[in-house]
Amino acid sequence: MLVFSDFMRHKWAYEFAIQDLIALFSVFADDSSAVRELRFQWNEKKHDYVAAYAR
Repeated sequence: MLVFSDFMRHKWAYEFAIQDLIALFSVFADDSSAVRELRFQWNEKKHDYVAAYAR
């Protein structure tokens, strides 16, 4: 599978084997890696919100 980043879409493509992608998704699906609390804070330099705290 080829994946493109929005930021570098004209420069790079990332290639993943499907079995590696499934293994990666299983890590994120694990309850211990779940985000249970998240706070965003406005970043004036980026003119966007950034995650200031995540657990």
